[in-house]
Amino acid sequence: MKNTNAQVIVVGGGIIGAAVTYSLAKEGVSALLVEKSGLASGTAGATDGYITYHTKKAGILLKMAMKSGSMFEGLSEELLDMTGIDIEYEKDCGSLQVLDREEEWSYVAQMVQEQRDTAGLDIAMHSIEELRRIEPALNPSLVGGLYSPSASKVNPIKTVLAYAKAAKMMGARIIENAEVTGIIADHGHAKGVNTTAGDFYADYVVNAAGTWGGKIAALAGLQMPIKPRRGQIFVTELLPALIHGTMQCGRTTAIKINPEMLRGLDQKVVDMGMGFCIEQTMDGSVLIGFTREFAGFDRSTTLDAIELMAQRAVLFIPALCSAGIIRSFSGLRPYTPDGKPILGRVDGLEGFIMAAGHEGDGICLAPLTGKLTAELVADGRTSSFSIEEFSHQRFEKS
Repeated sequence: MKNTNAQVIVVGGGIIGAAVTYSLAKEGVSALLVEKSGLASGTAGATDGYITYHTKKAGILLKMAMKSGSMFEGLSEELLDMTGIDIEYEKDCGSLQVLDREEEWSYVAQMVQEQRDTAGLDIAMHSIEELRRIEPALNPSLVGGLYSPSASKVNPIKTVLAYAKAAKMMGARIIENAEVTGIIADHGHAKGVNTTAGDFYADYVVNAAGTWGGKIAALAGLQMPIKPRRGQIFVTELLPALIHGTMQCGRTTAIKINPEMLRGLDQKVVDMGMGFCIEQTMDGSVLIGFTREFAGFDRSTTLDAIELMAQRAVLFIPALCSAGIIRSFSGLRPYTPDGKPILGRVDGLEGFIMAAGHEGDGICLAPLTGKLTAELVADGRTSSFSIEEFSHQRFEKS
């Protein structure tokens, strides 16, 4: 067997892979991150920076999100001190989920009550008049919705780059433009990876490949139910301050948690997973989405989707009717059947660890996912949070 290039090889240079590499380096574990193209070139480079909790159903995922999200304040200061990179963390900027159909109210209100009761989340339902005091640009004809003041946001690309730079400063290695083509195994133990830049060896291999997590697992003969879900977004010209926090519509909850809420909508809207989210950047451009489509690994944008998203944006924010669109892009979200990531060791292949399948929660869950993975490697167990419910074994139960 070849000499090891590191104690751990991390596959994937997105937000999860970068967080894992950084956390390993903090634990004094030698890590090698392998990325098939460039850092943040996948999902992390084509997403918003929401750190929100109200989109998670009450239970283990919400608890993990709240714990992970709370880590960003210290993390942002630490990364800035180490690297000089400002990840543009905005604490408690608030987030709304606004409803345009009366029939959505009861389900969302019930979900809000459960989030408050079980996790202590600061969240409440409000009339449209009350929401317009927070976001005056909202259409007064809307129904109302929820407001969560604890939502925050970061710049995803800068966060990945800061994680990576800090990890390198602590001794980690990062190799870009090296696509993993195989998993090297010996007597049921993962020992490294074959890549287009050569073979690399380690004691552990962490699959943090996001949307490609299922493909990487398949190289090891494993079946992980991770598949891509395309999200389209378009960007406006620079505008005066219009949106103060982050905002989504009620379909966000429907698409992720309760598809029954989509009943009665046009089938094209259902097939596209068409919803609405909006965020204004510090420089004034407005990002508007979203779709959640099963379109394979196709990252193109479509005129149908942009037209529908624009119509929906104007419904919620009438002042956008004259805004110019300067570009559009799409990203692939790593979908799993139950909306939860797959974390931890894998039966049948010692030394192979999963840290993938976060779908739209990757930014929020990155700090804790990185820490937990590092604990698993360094200590053989996780002490910060139980990952038992995120095991791949849950998909094997009848």
